[in-house]
Amino acid sequence: MLVTAEASAASSETTYSGNFASGSDSGRITLINTGGRTAVAIAQTNGPSPKFFFYQGITVDSGNGFSLTDSTGATLISGRFSDTGATGTFDGGRASFISPVTFGTSTTTVPSGLYNGNLTGRAASTVVGIVGADGTLSLYVADGSARDAGSGGVSANGAFAFNLASGARVAGTIQMSSRFLSGTITGGSLAGASPGASSTGSSFSDGVLRNVSTRGAVGSGERVLVAGFVVSGDTPKRMLVRAIGPGLAGLGVTGTLANPNLLLYRGSSIINQNDDWGNNPEAQAAAAQVGALPLPAGSRDSALVVTLNPGIYTAVVGGVNASSGVALAEVFDLDVPEPFTAQKVLNLSTRGDVGTGDRILVAGFVVNGSSAKRVLIRAVGPALGALGVSGTLADPFLRIFQGTSVIRENDNWESGNNLALLLDAAAKSGAFALPAGGKDAAVLLTLPPGSYSAQVSGVGGTTGISLVEVYEVPWGLLIDPARNPVRGPVRRPRGRGFCFSDPDGARSSSAGVIQTGLSRRPHATRSFKDPATPLGRRDGAGRRRREHPVAPACDPTIGGVADRPREATGHAGPAPARKLREDAQRGIGTEPDLPRRVDQDQRVKVSRGQPGFRQ
Repeated sequence: MLVTAEASAASSETTYSGNFASGSDSGRITLINTGGRTAVAIAQTNGPSPKFFFYQGITVDSGNGFSLTDSTGATLISGRFSDTGATGTFDGGRASFISPVTFGTSTTTVPSGLYNGNLTGRAASTVVGIVGADGTLSLYVADGSARDAGSGGVSANGAFAFNLASGARVAGTIQMSSRFLSGTITGGSLAGASPGASSTGSSFSDGVLRNVSTRGAVGSGERVLVAGFVVSGDTPKRMLVRAIGPGLAGLGVTGTLANPNLLLYRGSSIINQNDDWGNNPEAQAAAAQVGALPLPAGSRDSALVVTLNPGIYTAVVGGVNASSGVALAEVFDLDVPEPFTAQKVLNLSTRGDVGTGDRILVAGFVVNGSSAKRVLIRAVGPALGALGVSGTLADPFLRIFQGTSVIRENDNWESGNNLALLLDAAAKSGAFALPAGGKDAAVLLTLPPGSYSAQVSGVGGTTGISLVEVYEVPWGLLIDPARNPVRGPVRRPRGRGFCFSDPDGARSSSAGVIQTGLSRRPHATRSFKDPATPLGRRDGAGRRRREHPVAPACDPTIGGVADRPREATGHAGPAPARKLREDAQRGIGTEPDLPRRVDQDQRVKVSRGQPGFRQ
């Protein structure tokens, strides 16, 4: 079987598509190389009994070779990408292809890349689209044993309509600015609506995640609202933190918390608190500045205006005298961010009790700036049980809204997602690992500037404690330590963390803090060769210096990073089992193991993410 194909390049992704023929069979194959780390392929034969081939999680190595094997070790697809094309085989070596690289025309306006989604109401379904720079959409749809695929052009306004191999028809639109895909399949066993969004593109963004407001039910004990956030950079940041109960009544919310109490933690220490906001003029001015809901005069809502040093914080909202009801936890950044700044708030998350109706967990957040941002959003339930949290939500369902429109939804995180890209994003964001086969939910998508909400409910009306997380995915790539050895000793102490020193004596712990002489910064940068070269200028070797903000690691129960006990050496040490249980129950967790990140001169700059990913 010989395959001839043409390819189109689009920023960090390159797509390849063409026809293949073998005897009486003929068909089409489409591949996308997602930034030199992983690849996806869709192929189908023509005729009354079409055959379908779908491969995702194809590994791309440092030499641009790619391969994917099944559970028995048999090769499903393999080959090599180059500057001029791609060659290889698929279908167990029975199909061969040679794919020259070509580019789209200047009239092509549809955003190319990889799109992921699912069929509405069908949790195990998968919808994958590959849009080439030539404006062609190749679509693969599956739910259980039912599969279908097809391809067609996307018009200048983003509309598409074509028949799938089974004879079913798909029609919809791709929004040019947002990269959201909405489609409807009519006819056949896979009929239904299909929301989706781009999971590639926008390798870096000039904007930041701003402002999280989470509405949920507040009870007693573990069933309080716990909002976690990270202040990054190396300068203090002014923040507004609020707990609203009575103030929601004017918005038509029933059963509100009559008297919320707000506690602000750094690590395990309370650094500030408020019961009644008392018409605080500073809080009034701060709310007006960010466009927050004005609080009624004399209400029992709580508010704090604080200046926070870089670090990890949690805001706990409970009811005075263990009272219960619906409340809103809010965290606002009062500073005006500069484009591409490292001085920002990262990794917004809230843990709360998920009920039914108005008592589901709803997290709102804002992406600012002028360009899109890759975001990882998760709804964690069962995975919290392993961290000592009781009464967790057994099967969370996650929906992402822009206004009233659903742009992505997910039931179980291993369905409807590109797992290679999702795991890479989780590792780079410092998110703790979700167990294989678990019922936690997650989506990876590229969001343009705007306001969004993530709604967490229980499948079948189930209830329990869940964690909703919103991560900004860093655009730095991870390095495989096996191929990029680090100079200098690496020491792993007892417990779950590790630390190391580079040849110049800089020490990094699993909290992401770089210590070099007089500096101690929760955010580190890496540069090419000459650290003295100004940002954006070339060094003596002709390389352009860049700075890479790196996100702190994730707190397993609230999305932040917990302070850990230190040994006499200053390195991360073990946390007693009782302490870990108490921290997890209060919403303050421990960090996962972190691999090494190095720059071009092999100096350790920060440890973040997960081993096995390449630069």
